[in-house]
Amino acid sequence: MGAAVSDDFKDRLSVTLLVSHQMAVESEAPTPGPASSQETPVLSTSPRMTQELSSSTPVITPDRLLFNRTTGRPEGKSRRSSVKMLQTQLPLDTVPKGRFEKSEPTLHKGEDLDVPTYVRRGMALN
Repeated sequence: MGAAVSDDFKDRLSVTLLVSHQMAVESEAPTPGPASSQETPVLSTSPRMTQELSSSTPVITPDRLLFNRTTGRPEGKSRRSSVKMLQTQLPLDTVPKGRFEKSEPTLHKGEDLDVPTYVRRGMALN
């Protein structure tokens, strides 16, 4: 499925449907007939077509090969860097309730729901 937008179709809509069906399989296998004396015709290839095919195939020379010969793995930067990154705790302090300080706290099963969960449970966010 796909969609495309074109400036040429300002107030028009175009829908294209592709439909296919599976051919019914014959229940009986055809019996082979006598071999014909004619050979199967061979399609001729133009030099242009073979040139396109040969030019599209990349040639990898040994100096361009990027695999390490001893391990068989690609050379280059490894996924894990040698410098260990340090993640610090986020500076998330309790924000005063402002104009809601005078209102009653929302309590449920003994917990003040106006306080963030990570603060109520003493969790460190990292």
